[in-house]
Amino acid sequence: MRLFIALFTAIPLVLMFLGLTTVARQHQAVAGAVATPATIVGGPGYAISSTFQKGRRTTKYVLKVDYRYEVNGVTYAGAAVFPRFPGLTFNVPGDEKQRPPQAPGLPADLPDADGPDTIADKAEADRIVASLRAGRPVTAWYDPANPARAFLVRRVEFMPYLLVLGPMIHLSVGLGLLLGGVAARNRAVAGRPIPAKNGWFELPVRRALARRRRPWAVIALVWFAVGGPVAAHYAFLAAGGPWDGVAYYALPAYFALGLVPLVGWVYYHRLTRNLRDARVWINTASPVVGKTFQGRAEQVFNAPLAITECRLGLVQLTHDRRSDGNKVRYSTTAWEAEWGKPVAHAAAPTTEPVVAKGSFKVPSDVPDPTPPGFRGYPRVEWVMRVRVQIPNHPDYTADFPLLVSLPEDARGRRPEPRNPETVWEAIKRHQG
Repeated sequence: MRLFIALFTAIPLVLMFLGLTTVARQHQAVAGAVATPATIVGGPGYAISSTFQKGRRTTKYVLKVDYRYEVNGVTYAGAAVFPRFPGLTFNVPGDEKQRPPQAPGLPADLPDADGPDTIADKAEADRIVASLRAGRPVTAWYDPANPARAFLVRRVEFMPYLLVLGPMIHLSVGLGLLLGGVAARNRAVAGRPIPAKNGWFELPVRRALARRRRPWAVIALVWFAVGGPVAAHYAFLAAGGPWDGVAYYALPAYFALGLVPLVGWVYYHRLTRNLRDARVWINTASPVVGKTFQGRAEQVFNAPLAITECRLGLVQLTHDRRSDGNKVRYSTTAWEAEWGKPVAHAAAPTTEPVVAKGSFKVPSDVPDPTPPGFRGYPRVEWVMRVRVQIPNHPDYTADFPLLVSLPEDARGRRPEPRNPETVWEAIKRHQG
């Protein structure tokens, strides 16, 4: 799981760095260009390129134009409609290829060009061709470092920005798993009970409310902290020119997805305003399989809310891993073995906790609990679960791991746990 989290965090960061590098090069090519008068001498027009693949036809419009412009008394010929900028290249030492400089007065031969100027939207192609009529004076934008490079339309490609925004999905998953402690949560290792003055033992909560809320807050913050400047930079750089068609769909979709972690943060923010983390005690440090023990839960509310149910239960969790070809699937199955008596209130008191309690017993005819420290699969563990249902408000559920022991034999020795069996077969046999 740690390797999975590392990959989901590191790979998106590398892709985002490459995307930012390409954005910087495009910014330099567009923002650093200098305007100069130009004249259309040939064209304009476009050629239609159509491909048919997997039952779908794709049509592109290849723009063609020839224009002249003058820089410092030297006349240059241009054929590029949109700005070109160096892409990401990885050269092997000793294998660099050099091209001779382009002579002035001929169409610029851009060594870093990926191909002709193409557009997928016919309406946009018609609009550009109509604005570039032959003999009409226009404005050309040239590179001060290489005046032979020029373009006519300040069209900013959105793909470099998409290379920054796209990996944010995987980065968010990695951050969520890292901050949420999924790797630690899937281990069948219970926390050590804390002795109380009355002889009972308090169980540590598995995931506190603050720990649940933190991943959503961090993901939402990172999501909009990255997306906001990226969108603003594209809008600033593309100001005065046509937007890339991909930007009209990608930017709204990105910010719509950003509502997911924002809603998650609001959910847990409301939950922490309504109540605090529950506290659970049991009358033994380590419940024994087949023997009854007592449990008690105290839930403190911050507001006098109506609660339809507050109860304490005994739940078995089975963590499993299965291979399906090249894919590995992890799953957690919860079996609610027993619940205490539910408690309801028309208005929960805020001066004292709501108490839920009951008697519980770990069944002896189900898979034995996994010993602490065991990292194989399947893993079986037992938890005490607190569940609070609040109408028109987020519900609260929390798990408190148990250290369950096997019964001693006649000599006072505890047997080794049996090999875990299929949990569903054990449940069916237990339920009769």
